[in-house]
Amino acid sequence: MESLVWHPEELPEEKRLALALLLQREGVAETTLQHCTGYSTQEAAERLEHVKTQSAQERVQESCRSQMATPADYGLQMPLFEGVPSADESVESEDAEGEDGFVPPASETRVVAFQELSGTYNVGEESESIEAAPSPPDLAFRHQLWQEKEPEDKDDHVEHQEAISLPGISGWRLIGASRRGLLHAHEGRYREDTFAIAVEAGWHLVAVADGAGSAKLSRVGAKTAVQATLRFLCESLNQKGEDAKGDVSALQEALRQALALAAAELEQEASRRSTAVRELATTLLILAHRPTPEGHDVVTAQVGDGSVVAWSPSRDVLALAKPEQGQFAGETQFLTNALGPSELAARVRVEEGLPKDARLFLVMTDGVADDFSRRRSS
Repeated sequence: MESLVWHPEELPEEKRLALALLLQREGVAETTLQHCTGYSTQEAAERLEHVKTQSAQERVQESCRSQMATPADYGLQMPLFEGVPSADESVESEDAEGEDGFVPPASETRVVAFQELSGTYNVGEESESIEAAPSPPDLAFRHQLWQEKEPEDKDDHVEHQEAISLPGISGWRLIGASRRGLLHAHEGRYREDTFAIAVEAGWHLVAVADGAGSAKLSRVGAKTAVQATLRFLCESLNQKGEDAKGDVSALQEALRQALALAAAELEQEASRRSTAVRELATTLLILAHRPTPEGHDVVTAQVGDGSVVAWSPSRDVLALAKPEQGQFAGETQFLTNALGPSELAARVRVEEGLPKDARLFLVMTDGVADDFSRRRSS
């Protein structure tokens, strides 16, 4: 893994000064301040005095005063700060420090984004187990800027993390995991991503939902959508029994109905709570997979962003369902956007031409999918 080197001198001076004032406000140690900004407390004060224009100085001060100011506002990521020692702590690592800047320990780079992390995937027999990286040291800087807060709203409680593992068919295994992201924890918000997995009538079934951050009940919408989807699919397959095992077209129709049913359940839940359905806004991704002697039968459905992919030794990573992006950054489609039957049906696909040696299928919300794509392209 390539180490990241932080060069504070590459930031514009106004941003460096604003960051220095922010860190001083948070009470970080002098060594931490120098590592992150290249300034000592005295140097930062002197440079601020020498800012040429009053308007520039006001911008620096305003950025520092902002309650929303975080390292992300300065183009910084948490991995660059995880290894920064406080005044009475030190971090020993072969990657720890070089002449041209601080390098965090490699184990710290597992914290890669300020987004909700959620994913579900099937793992074949040949998959290797992965040991969790060691926990990072309890560093003063991290705890001063990034806190673990409990939500004040106690209604519709959601656990901060969830993981499930189920035995599948023909040696496959279904594994699902979701956890509250760093920013949600810092702001005292609930986890808004969720998933459901099941095995029914020879099919592996996966549903993943990402509640909209701007919707106050999105965690309820996400949970409602995945539960309604899996309940309907399991009931449909159970009724068909053995006939369902080879009927891909029936699964395609079942996924279409599942999308419509999930959307209807969101409408009903909003009505029950006397709120607008947009407050339950969520994406929804579905994967139905069946291993066969000839390869794989796969049907997918996707409303919104995130990714559904397959991996095989011969073909590497193959994108399956199509993510939906809006006109502007961060925009996407939601199941609550009153999509008609034909629009929902168009989002269901029978995936053909999959390599026989496919060993892994992943269903990911954007928090995982974006990091997955960036890591593959780097």
